[in-house]
Amino acid sequence: MNFLESIAETQELVSLPTVATKVLSMLEKDEVDIREISKHIESDASITMKILRLANSPMFALRSPVSSINQAILTIGLNRVTNIVLGVSIFSKFVYLSRSSAAQFVDKFWQHSAATASVAKALSTKLRKNFQDAEFLGGLIHDIGKLAMLQHDAELFVKVDKQIIDEQANDGEVERTSFGASHSEAGNVIGRMWKLPDALNSVIAYHDNISEAPAEHKGVVSVVRFADILCEQWGTGIGENVQSIEIQNDISWKNLCSLYPELSSVNVTELCSELEQDYKKASQTLTSMLSD
Repeated sequence: MNFLESIAETQELVSLPTVATKVLSMLEKDEVDIREISKHIESDASITMKILRLANSPMFALRSPVSSINQAILTIGLNRVTNIVLGVSIFSKFVYLSRSSAAQFVDKFWQHSAATASVAKALSTKLRKNFQDAEFLGGLIHDIGKLAMLQHDAELFVKVDKQIIDEQANDGEVERTSFGASHSEAGNVIGRMWKLPDALNSVIAYHDNISEAPAEHKGVVSVVRFADILCEQWGTGIGENVQSIEIQNDISWKNLCSLYPELSSVNVTELCSELEQDYKKASQTLTSMLSD
């Protein structure tokens, strides 16, 4: 059994948390019952607390606080609440994952994920692009394939991580040599197994290869990738060695300018400076919100 085949046998990866699975199932019905969805989410007190805490955070800039899931849905919309449910429940499922030889990486992984989600959300807000918070959830789970590698063979994963850093090598290439697949390919298997929305699967599968992303999702994939490499440069990374990239020449920014021509007049240096301030404020707070 190869690595990708083993994913379907890994209990921690086989299915989404119950709350998220049920919500996605409810959304497939012809008539969506908001009260039923709210009731189901609120049956998990821990998840509900985190969702409300996050919804009331400055990240979502609500005009008035929300105190229930039903109120959150009516205030910020079902799609946005669904994405928050997915993000919180996935984060909660894996945040305590640890192996003796790689526990330190798990902590770094979630710090990077939370930081990328925070910056992607701030970036889309500044660019005035509405991705229904797929950029937030995409940032949170874009590297989920790395957790699959950790689960499959923790010792090998640590060696791969060290090799990428020591040799300043491309992470996907080293992963394919050692595991037979990259973390993006592994993540794509997980996303499809979980039946995540197409936009999220595209972020997971193509954040390292934007040119291959479906046209309808290139915008959100580019936003997440832009946030991803910024976080790497700011020291909250997980071994991609992108510190020397000139951000204005990166394919993610070029792609955003191609999709949205009005961005060509944006001062990238000033934008990144603003995002860095948001990053310092939000990423640590987000990690705390989701972990408690």
